[in-house]
Amino acid sequence: MLNAIKKLGINAELSGRNDIIANGRKFSGNAFYVDEHVGLHHGTILVNTDISRMIRYLNVSKEKIISKGIDSVKARVVNLKDIKPEITVEAIINRLIEEFKNVYGNNIEIVDPIAFNIEKFYEKHSSWEWIYGETPDFNISFSKRFIWGEIEFNLQLEKGKIVKSYVYSDAIETQVIEKINLAIKDLDFNFDTINESLRNIDIDADGKELINNIIDWLSNINI
Repeated sequence: MLNAIKKLGINAELSGRNDIIANGRKFSGNAFYVDEHVGLHHGTILVNTDISRMIRYLNVSKEKIISKGIDSVKARVVNLKDIKPEITVEAIINRLIEEFKNVYGNNIEIVDPIAFNIEKFYEKHSSWEWIYGETPDFNISFSKRFIWGEIEFNLQLEKGKIVKSYVYSDAIETQVIEKINLAIKDLDFNFDTINESLRNIDIDADGKELINNIIDWLSNINI
């Protein structure tokens, strides 16, 4: 992505774990999912986006903004057309395809969204049932931003026991977050008990560091 944008005449740079910037402002955010079988990546590129609408529709964590030392979303982002007015979406797509081939070779498949029948996914994920219908009432929610990302615990309790847990994070270590979800379900809502269960999760060194950060935080949280 960097090579593609640079070859279109914009001096792009990596910033943090998943942002690409130009002139100190973000025009691309990316997310990743990796397990033992597949790796998935998706990202955005702001070309001529209505920034005011984007801010209205996105619910960005205030802690995430503060952690970057910036007091608004608008101050962080930029359209590529603001830097290079003649740039087009088509030019970016074509350059991305060429650079993808340069990196991975010609043995790639470009999927036509129509042939992929994307309409059924759009209908599902734009439905009321998907957006609102499955959202439970939480008894307690708490969140924290770390250097590796933000994590949010949403817990449903019955008689002091965690009967449902929804742990969300933008951390790259998605499998660790899934294991946290499983590890705390059906536990008594007690941070010592939760931390002990987290310590027993079977994960690699990178995951251990993430878990230790969470345990340190939970050990000092006041709820």
